[in-house]
Amino acid sequence: MLLHIAQQHDGIEPLFDTFFGFLRRKTDFYTGAQKSAAESMVMKSFKSHLIQAIKIKAAKEESDNFEKPMPMAESATIEEITSEGAKATAPQVIPQPKKEELSKPVDETKLEEGEESEKGKLEPNGGNGGNYGNYSFTQTLEEIEVRIPFDLNFKLKSRDVKVDIRE
Repeated sequence: MLLHIAQQHDGIEPLFDTFFGFLRRKTDFYTGAQKSAAESMVMKSFKSHLIQAIKIKAAKEESDNFEKPMPMAESATIEEITSEGAKATAPQVIPQPKKEELSKPVDETKLEEGEESEKGKLEPNGGNGGNYGNYSFTQTLEEIEVRIPFDLNFKLKSRDVKVDIRE
């Protein structure tokens, strides 16, 4: 509950203001006892927690400053690498996926009667889409998948690509 209250405030002062406002509205903290008694209770609690915080901080700093063994630096050496060794340490080239066969025009000799509207169109690929020189796509009623091959020597990630979809 206290953590929830602390998260709602933008700093320590508004949190204190809320806490002492609660004491003013809902208790006799200010009016029931003498002013000095209320102030001394607050200061006593503050000093108690201050001492605990200082001890914890000192213990943490002491454990952080504890001398840790420094790793010994290896001496630099020059090593000649053969062509086989160079091939082994070279970055791997990601194999490019096999290009799909481009979509072909519809074979007009196989068209049945009433399919004149299909003349001049391309045959769909296996995913009811098309394969073109720069991209291919497949589609369903709910979604479309567009594949664009890139000629790169590294793996392309989604954060490297900006997509702008327009009508």
